[in-house]
Amino acid sequence: MKGIGGFSLWLLVLMGTAIFSANPSEAEDEKPRFEGAAYFGGPGNQGARFIADASGPWCMGAAQRGNHLVLTFLDQYNSLNPQTRVICCPLDSKSPIWSFRWPNDPNIQNQEPLYGAAWAPDGLYFVGQSKVAVVNRYGVWARRGVLVKYPLNGPTGQDVGKSLWVVRPSFFPSINGTESLMDVVAVAEEGSLFLYATGYAEANLKNVTSLLAKFDANGNLIWSKPLGETSDGHFSCGLHLAAMNGAVYVAGTLQPKTPAEQIDWRGNTRAALWKVDPAGNLLWTRSSTELVASAWHGNLAASGGHLYLVTTLKAGSKGGLDLIVMKYDQGGNRLWAREWGTVKSDVGRAISVDGNRLYVVGGTDKDSQIEARDALLLQMDAGTGEVLSELTYGGVRDDIAQVVGVSGKKVFVAGDTRSFTENGNQMDAQDVMLLGYSLEPKISLIIVPVDIKPGEKAPNPINLKSKGKIPVAILSTQEFNAPAVADRGSLTFGRTGQEQSLASNTCGIEDVNKDGLMDLVAHFENALTGFQAEDLNGILRGKTLKGVPFQGMDLIRVVPPTASAPLPPPRLEKPVTPPKMGTKESSPPAKGSMNIPHQEVERMKKEGGVAY
Repeated sequence: MKGIGGFSLWLLVLMGTAIFSANPSEAEDEKPRFEGAAYFGGPGNQGARFIADASGPWCMGAAQRGNHLVLTFLDQYNSLNPQTRVICCPLDSKSPIWSFRWPNDPNIQNQEPLYGAAWAPDGLYFVGQSKVAVVNRYGVWARRGVLVKYPLNGPTGQDVGKSLWVVRPSFFPSINGTESLMDVVAVAEEGSLFLYATGYAEANLKNVTSLLAKFDANGNLIWSKPLGETSDGHFSCGLHLAAMNGAVYVAGTLQPKTPAEQIDWRGNTRAALWKVDPAGNLLWTRSSTELVASAWHGNLAASGGHLYLVTTLKAGSKGGLDLIVMKYDQGGNRLWAREWGTVKSDVGRAISVDGNRLYVVGGTDKDSQIEARDALLLQMDAGTGEVLSELTYGGVRDDIAQVVGVSGKKVFVAGDTRSFTENGNQMDAQDVMLLGYSLEPKISLIIVPVDIKPGEKAPNPINLKSKGKIPVAILSTQEFNAPAVADRGSLTFGRTGQEQSLASNTCGIEDVNKDGLMDLVAHFENALTGFQAEDLNGILRGKTLKGVPFQGMDLIRVVPPTASAPLPPPRLEKPVTPPKMGTKESSPPAKGSMNIPHQEVERMKKEGGVAY
């Protein structure tokens, strides 16, 4: 299905029916199950990695609010004029609500990527690197950061790219060095909305420092604060933001302060955290002891008074690059660090927290000899860091996850793929992908014993011409208390079990088979059951009060038989009853407890049924 602007977006991602195998006691330990994937792109490359190198970061940002996702990525639809693409889509829809390119100017020959996004009550805010270029005193082209605001309903403003406004602040105007904003977060303080943006800037043309800036909702700069060292030879970068309990936290990277380690900042980079109060006071700085793989790796999540940082180790204990997750408290104390990796290279890209679960994404190499990486999704225990599940997704080429989020019982992952294409793209043409996972427990079909026309001998006679009602008893077992758990309004009965034949207000409770357990007896309109002359079984379907489906059947014979109708099989002397759960043997039941031929029982089991 075609999306906006020629993009194809088919969100199987969060639409499919979850099929989980879980009992109620496992509800607190739900693990993600893959539901589906969608890819969208167009001519050229879309996504993050085709512009990633030592001189620049990965270009994919996201903001989520409820069931809606805003995603930014670089779109090389024109090799001479790549621009940022922004889409907004409901996670349960097949196409974006709106989409636009930034800055949407065909005359601009330079990229202007938007790296971060924030969803606020009054609009959408994006930050990145501006196309406004200046020449510093050394004759080198430099850039500025950019902050832009859009209406919640997309590109309907009057400014550049139909935005509401755009500002390009300069944090060190006398230097004319390269500056960039990497992430933004909207925070309510004393009834007013403020924006915090982090990134980096050249303070003296011989260094790069991480910084944090605060803006009001109109884009006016309130203050800016260098977070890293501003002396010669130091490098630091702010990459990701989180706001929690009246403070703002910045995740990024920095070069060690020890002069002996300042030989090459590219090879001596650590993960870093900074805590800043609303007035711009730097409360503390923390850096890891491990070397990380790149100055552009680092992502942050905050919840429950704790911070969770994901990055990539330069030399992990498992071999090559390894993913690492670290947990900090609000005082900057590191509580634990957990590595994950294989003998090949594994990278961490993003992290999200939902209650007592962490969701971490990145990539893991399939083959170190070729560019072939699978997208990775880890579920971890937020308290201990234990890895609870590991899932990968990919094809024959390179695929990597860049963004992760949780919406209710759904987990979505965004990234880019070179394996899967749409709209006529060739393999290795990079497209954006969305992956969907569900946390819903599997709803298994429960097979229950039923007795059609209690008191009659099976096969039970059904008169097609009768205008009366057919009683059907749902027989209770030790595991299934029919009167207590069955949703009576959900009951259907007939030749397929889907016939809406239930007579109103006709359910009763009695011990039909005299086993000491009360059974539920429902009555169904004979004329609505849809039976035909050749039918041999009557099928009942329903759901429990918790929504778990159940099904049962009993033998029937249509009377009077017709010449074209086959004679019913002889009744089994000893009807076959599946054993109760947890037992190896069972005794022959009383009449009607499970009058199901053996082949029908086996068929139900193959269809996912659980015989109670």
